[in-house]
Amino acid sequence: MRYKLREEGGIASGDLAGRFDEMTSLIVERIAIGLAFERDASLPAALGIIEPGIDSLKQHSIVLGENGPAILVNQLGACEAVVDRPAASGRYKEYLADDGVLKEKLWQSCQKTGSLRDAQALMREMLAESINLPRETIGKLQRWKSLFATNAYTWVTLAGMLLDSKRESLKKQIKAGGIRQRFVIKEYASLVHSMGAFMCLACAGSDNRWLEVMAEQVPWGNWTPSLVLSRERSLLSTLQGATVASAFGVVAIDRYLDRLVSVGTPFGVFDCVIGLVSLARQHTNFAGNILNGIYKGLRFRERRLDEDAQILRALWKSARIALEEPECGERFLLDWAKGFGNIDFAQTSDRPGDGFLSAVRSDIDGAQMVGEYFPAILAVPLFSNEQPGAFYLPQALQSVERSGDGFKLSKQFVIRSATTDISINERKFH
Repeated sequence: MRYKLREEGGIASGDLAGRFDEMTSLIVERIAIGLAFERDASLPAALGIIEPGIDSLKQHSIVLGENGPAILVNQLGACEAVVDRPAASGRYKEYLADDGVLKEKLWQSCQKTGSLRDAQALMREMLAESINLPRETIGKLQRWKSLFATNAYTWVTLAGMLLDSKRESLKKQIKAGGIRQRFVIKEYASLVHSMGAFMCLACAGSDNRWLEVMAEQVPWGNWTPSLVLSRERSLLSTLQGATVASAFGVVAIDRYLDRLVSVGTPFGVFDCVIGLVSLARQHTNFAGNILNGIYKGLRFRERRLDEDAQILRALWKSARIALEEPECGERFLLDWAKGFGNIDFAQTSDRPGDGFLSAVRSDIDGAQMVGEYFPAILAVPLFSNEQPGAFYLPQALQSVERSGDGFKLSKQFVIRSATTDISINERKFH
């Protein structure tokens, strides 16, 4: 099954787009497999995963690739997905990639249960409706995210490569105006929102040893766990990038702190600070050391590198408040959000993050300094890597209308992407 994601001449065209589409198809297949196990109680026995007389609570597995992922099932029908290939002890395995009979039985179940059809529909929603995804869609995908987590991460990486290959062309088309301008903006915004959704799903929860290995092995010269999203510069992508950084484990702390001192751009410094704040929120035993490291790194830059003290001090103040006085940060955010003329936190739901998402446009600059603070850093405590759906409003709270300057803001959303300066808004908090 092949998915053509974009029209010829759009963002995804050329050889790279072929790899992009192949990865999309693989994600659909993995989702369909998970849904089939969820819906077809007879499937484990049909595939020979469980056998009569075996302890009903004992887990057995079917591995979908040489190293994983796998689905674990027991005689009672309970099943779960894991990223890595389970240990061999006490488990009965089949390798679908090498067994045509089992694959045929599985796809018969996918057809019978409608799981393939529904997986295709979920993928279309993730791609075509990504700008206004409801929380319910993320919830449907999260249970089986371990089946496609590594594929989703690869998908996001390929999407970032596609954007880099087309970025200057997209910016030129927007600056030139004309009839294609809105089409280009929508294409770009849809892809960035899809990237955020897939990345949050890929990194959600605790089944993330593979991300810790990545943090250890991947060179950090031009990469951080947060940068693939934060560099697109929207508020939503920035917060999503920061949140997923916490899934890369404590090994990422020293890597971020080292980069904080050595990175060469103001935006790079911002990316390090917001990633470290997220790690401190996740790994509370290290929060004091992280905050101290942020302070020392920023002071080093101010003294030795003669950088903008206003920006560095705002980064420090924002990080300290987010980690030591998050309720104060929330009040600052409420004051800032009121300036957009939208609804108050209290009017949406019992989740502060819902009110924030409702009140503030997601495509405004995520790396902007407002007065003496960075709103994106103050907003980190509103979200958690455990709950990727928190970045999306429930269907009932989805807003049909956007604020009136949406087109102007969306244009800037594309134009400022991958830039390295910090935008400064002199507006003060009351």
